[in-house]
Amino acid sequence: MTQGSDAIQTQIYQCLRAVSKLNRCIQNRDWERLNRSNQSLEGEMDSLKSTLASFAILDDETVSQLQQLEIKVRRTQRQLVSQAAVVESDIESLEQGLRKVASIKQALES
Repeated sequence: MTQGSDAIQTQIYQCLRAVSKLNRCIQNRDWERLNRSNQSLEGEMDSLKSTLASFAILDDETVSQLQQLEIKVRRTQRQLVSQAAVVESDIESLEQGLRKVASIKQALES
């Protein structure tokens, strides 16, 4: 492995760690850490792009690893969108419930 290849491998590993961390936030519904984890992933992906920009040709193994990383990132993004939709639905249900409780309360007080 060359020094450049080592840099790419290290950055791919950092991206995979960031994806894993973001996945855990999504699965655990850890909304407080979600934004930070997402920003971390974006930063690692930007660093990877910068590292890759200095290479004209990549070996097949690196290309395969980059494709797998892209698949994992896209999968994570789909999970995030799906969870956001679930949370939005939950919030709408709660708001409907609160409106019903408020009208029942108002009817009882009348």
